[in-house]
Parts: sequence; structure tokens; C-alpha cells
Amino acid sequence: MKCIGIILILFFATSGHAESKWSDIEASKVQEAKKVLMPLKKQLKGTLQTSVKEKGLMGAISACQIQAPQIQGELLQKGVKVGRTSHKLRSLANEPKDWMKGPLKEYAETHEGKKPAYQLVALENNLYGYLEPIYAKGMCLNCHGQNLKTEVAQKIKALYPKDQATGFKEGEFRGFFWAVLGD
Repeated sequence: MKCIGIILILFFATSGHAESKWSDIEASKVQEAKKVLMPLKKQLKGTLQTSVKEKGLMGAISACQIQAPQIQGELLQKGVKVGRTSHKLRSLANEPKDWMKGPLKEYAETHEGKKPAYQLVALENNLYGYLEPIYAKGMCLNCHGQNLKTEVAQKIKALYPKDQATGFKEGEFRGFFWAVLGD
């Protein structure tokens, strides 16, 4: 009986330590992920805003198609693995990795209540996957909303024949920014 008590004490003592260690890792990885995602988010938003201002919505669609993969590619060359994905893809290049599929489904199906601000997933080889939700906002709805202008819908269809990334409402979950981080 004394042995069982000692085992239980050791179990609870080490499980608390494991939780504490995960909390430390999580805090560190979340901070790192936000830092590595910032250039992607900032450049995408800047590109989109500049293109809309200079070329209008139609020019912005073309700019987004060309420049979004270039921005991601430039960051990848610097050793930063970041990107975007969705349950409703526009570009097949943004197809979710296996570790992203569960959280994508969970967020897409959860319509009530508050969703976590991020998800951190322990991957193989001491890597961590970070997911930060993207919600449809005003400017996004011009190309991702329910009531697209005819010329916008036609342009999107021409550039992305298999597009699924429309029909979103203001504030609706649209996908994730993601990052893969080392140990």
C-alpha cells in the first residue's frame, strides 16, 4: 500500500512538472511564431492595400496571385517556414499539411463560442506547428465574401479554376496563418 502511495505521489509530481514544462515551451514558441509570421502578414497586407489603391480591386487580385507566393518563397529562403492554409482553398499551393487538418475542421465547424487565439502542435523531430486563425474582415470580403462583383468573380475563376474560398461572412473563420518552428 505504501508503494502505491509513493507511485501516486511521483505520478502527480511529474505530471505537474510536464505541464509546467509544456507551458514554458508553449509561451516561447508562441512568441517566436508571432515574430516569424509578422513579415508575412505585414507584406501581404501592404501588397494588397497598395495594389487596391494603385490598380483597383482587379489589379489587386492579380498582384495577390503573383506576389503572395513570392513573399512566402522569400521567407522560406531565409529559413522561415510560414504560410497560409484554409478549409476552403483558393490556391492549391496552400493545401493544408496533415497536422493542420484537425484544427481546420474544428475551427470551421465551431460557430458558437470563443475559439482559441492560436494552436500549438508538437510535431516530429522536435518541431512545433503554430496555427493562428484568419477571420474574414471588410477588405477580405471583396474577394472572399458572399456577394462578389461579377468582374471579380470572373477574374478569380480565370486565375483559380478550382476556387472554393468565397461565401464568407464578416468575422467568419477563413483559415490559418501557420509556422513551423524548431526546438
